[in-house]
Amino acid sequence: MIFMVERVVTVRQRGKVQMALAGTIVVEMVFDVFLQLVQARAFWQAAWRKESKW
Repeated sequence: MIFMVERVVTVRQRGKVQMALAGTIVVEMVFDVFLQLVQARAFWQAAWRKESKW
């Protein structure tokens, strides 16, 4: 809840539409899910001792 309020306050000068979008935390949630998937993949590869490739 605090994170959501911080996002809304940060964009308040851009207008009500941006405040509403920031309040839903849609952008952050998509990025957070991506980071969690990358982390899960890294744990999986470490558990099964897969070789890291760049």
